[in-house]
Amino acid sequence: MLAAVALNLANIIGRYVFGWAIVWTEVILVVWLGWSVFIGVMIVTYRNQHLAMDLFSASLRGWPRALNNALMFAVLAGCLGYAAFQSSKVVMLMLKTGQAHPSIGHPLWVPNLAILAGLALSLCALLASVRAYIAGRR
Repeated sequence: MLAAVALNLANIIGRYVFGWAIVWTEVILVVWLGWSVFIGVMIVTYRNQHLAMDLFSASLRGWPRALNNALMFAVLAGCLGYAAFQSSKVVMLMLKTGQAHPSIGHPLWVPNLAILAGLALSLCALLASVRAYIAGRR
C-alpha cells in the first residue's frame, strides 16, 4: 500500500508541479488494488469474517446449527469452485489472444489472474477450515 501511495504521490507532484504525468500509474494502481482485494478475500474466507445475514442462523444450536453451517459451506465451496473455473477460462483466453491494455500494453491476463488466485485460494482456505466452519468456531 505504501508503494501505491508513493506512486500516486509521484504522479500528482509530476502532474501539478512539473507538468508531466506517469501514464501507467492508474493502470498499475488498479491492478495492485485488484490483487490486494482478492488476496484479502482469501484471508476473510479463512477467518469466516465475510458479511453474513445470520440473525436466524446465529440462534441455532446443536445439530441444526451444524447442518446449517454444512449447507452454507457446501454452497460457498460450490460457488467459489464454479467462479474459479470460469475465471480460469477467462485467464486462458487472455493468454491465448494476447490481449493488452490499450494505453500501456500491459497484458490483461495479470489483473484477471488476481481474480482466479483469490477465488482458488479462498476455496483452499475454506477447505482447510471445514471442521471449524461447520462447528461454528470460525
